[in-house]
Amino acid sequence: MRADEFFHDYYGRKTLIIRGTPDKFAAIYDEERWRTVPLTETTAVYQTEYDGVPLSRVVPIPPAQLHQFFEAGLLTVGRLDSQPHIAALMDGLRASLQFPSGKVSNVDKALCFASRGNTGYKLHWDLHHNFILQIAGAKHWRYGHEPAVDAPVDGAGLAGPGEPAIHYDGQAILTPRLEDLPEDTLHPGDFLYMPPGVWHAPCSLGHSNHISIALGHRPIYKLISDVLKLEIGRKRWWRQGFPALRGADRHSGAVPQHVMGLFAEAIARLRDELAELDLRQLHKEWSLEVAEHHGGRPQTPPAPVTMHERLTRATPVPIRYCLAASEDDPTETEVYIFAGDERYVRLPEGAQQFVARLAAEQEFVAESALQWDPDFEWPEVQGALTRLLAEGILVRAA
Repeated sequence: MRADEFFHDYYGRKTLIIRGTPDKFAAIYDEERWRTVPLTETTAVYQTEYDGVPLSRVVPIPPAQLHQFFEAGLLTVGRLDSQPHIAALMDGLRASLQFPSGKVSNVDKALCFASRGNTGYKLHWDLHHNFILQIAGAKHWRYGHEPAVDAPVDGAGLAGPGEPAIHYDGQAILTPRLEDLPEDTLHPGDFLYMPPGVWHAPCSLGHSNHISIALGHRPIYKLISDVLKLEIGRKRWWRQGFPALRGADRHSGAVPQHVMGLFAEAIARLRDELAELDLRQLHKEWSLEVAEHHGGRPQTPPAPVTMHERLTRATPVPIRYCLAASEDDPTETEVYIFAGDERYVRLPEGAQQFVARLAAEQEFVAESALQWDPDFEWPEVQGALTRLLAEGILVRAA
């Protein structure tokens, strides 16, 4: 399946299963690594119920005891995104997605689920995109073909079949009967994609080991509210607290008139703030999180670039840039070139043509950059390229 077909037909819209050969994911992860390389943030899962509704409980366990809980028959879970092959896989997915991630809420992670008995998770949905790789054994899945809720921000509440689990968009979302959901079984080399909001209940068929790469997203309202918080948080009126209740206001139970007036004034002020919000700040915040360069900073400052050196991007990830208000003078504009990990290089607004050409190049000779912008002489070109080397956006070609 082509990547553009996946994003057009499935991404965020419906589930997808792709069958593979048993050794398809061997280069990424295998059971030998699971046995020998420690996982982090390890947990064990056991099954219980509340008011007659089945649910799964997750309890933290020490990483050193993971295999003991596994041998005892519990489902064990641990993070492995710090392992090089998994980190590289996640970087590739992030580079392909190119949208603000969930890293602000620490959603992006890779988890390994291992069990030796018939156990799993009760019916639920996740808030993130799931990319599931079956490593060993078999796992049976009950799952919806499409999200019950598009881009949910909360998990489903505990409710029996046919009962409301939560309300979204003015409608009750009912818990389905497990037996009414489609079912399938994953074997080694099989891949399953599930968007956020898809009901599912996985269960191991004896021994099973799979990886779930969970990639979150930052909702539009969250990005805008985060920027707005920074902007209005610098203004004294918004930082003030609410007045303390005194006298009759303490005992009436009603919202005092002066507090009602404060809310009304806040709404009026908020409308003004939104009308005056500099859209460049939204552009900057979006670009800051989309940019993913994983070459990393060099340990020592690089020597200045020379004219005849060949330079290349540190990774295949596109170089992301935008125009935004200057941090020194908000009335001025600068070009921000993002290095990932919330780092960036700032250049004058006049460098926009130079940066646009830079973003289109995969590898080039430094001297050729003199042709990108007639207003950029060698000292400016050399300084900009050296700074990009220092931030790990560019590297010297081998």
